Parts: sequence; structure tokens; C-alpha cells
Amino acid sequence: MQILDILPGTTKWLFLIAVVAFYAIGWVAWRVQNDCMMRGYGAVATTFWSVGTLFCFFPVFPVYLLLRRKMGVKRTFGAADSTQAAVLQVLCLKCGQDTPADLTACVHCGQPLAAADAPSAIGSAACMVCGAQNPIGSQTCSSCGQWL
Repeated sequence: MQILDILPGTTKWLFLIAVVAFYAIGWVAWRVQNDCMMRGYGAVATTFWSVGTLFCFFPVFPVYLLLRRKMGVKRTFGAADSTQAAVLQVLCLKCGQDTPADLTACVHCGQPLAAADAPSAIGSAACMVCGAQNPIGSQTCSSCGQWL
């Protein structure tokens, strides 16, 4: 006698379909987890989307597909990354905009930048993905494009 012989005929097939569906949804949740990690999500967001996909597949997975481009940055590796150098920014005290530190005047308002104006995080927000400083009120990171 086999294990599935204790189930009636129709129930046996429903049980097998449920097992296959659970494994398929588990595979999709694993793919969502890998996609989250590749896009640079934090541990909490990665856990939320992968576990949410596993246990609440139909409401969570379509929402993830709709929002994933706005929430994360797809990381690219190769020659493009090695040619980009981080540009140190200085906050202009007159207009509040970031200006490259190697310039002597603000590119937005023309205010001369004092030697005492050191690059700082005052009036700027750090990107959670790459750590670049961005002016307060920016919607996306000036360095990597991540939504702030």
C-alpha cells in the first residue's frame, strides 16, 4: 500500500496539484529574493517581498512586478562602473544646491564657494543604495538613480 492510496481518487489528484503549485510558487519566491538582492534592496525589503510572494502569491507578486522598477536599482557590473568616479559635492549656502567640490562658484546661482565650505551632509540626504549625498527634495539619487 502506498501513501497516496489512503486518499479518495479525486482528492489524490488535487493533493498532487497543490504540491506542484506550492513548489512552483516557492521557486517564484526564490527568484523574487534573488531579484531584490540584485537590485540592492535591504534585508527587510528582500524578506518582505520573498516571504510575501511565498505565502500571499496572488496579491503580492503582481504588486512587486509593478513597483520593482521604482523601488530599486538594477546593479550593473563591468567596464561602465570602473569608468565612473564619485564626484565630491559641496552644498551652496545661498541656494542649497550641490556643486562639484572642484569648482570655485555655484553652478546654479553663481555664489562664490568659500574655502570653509567643506563637503557635508547638511541639507542633503544620503542614498540608501550607493551612499551619495543628494539635495533635500530630490526624488532620485544623482549618482545611481535610486528613488529617495
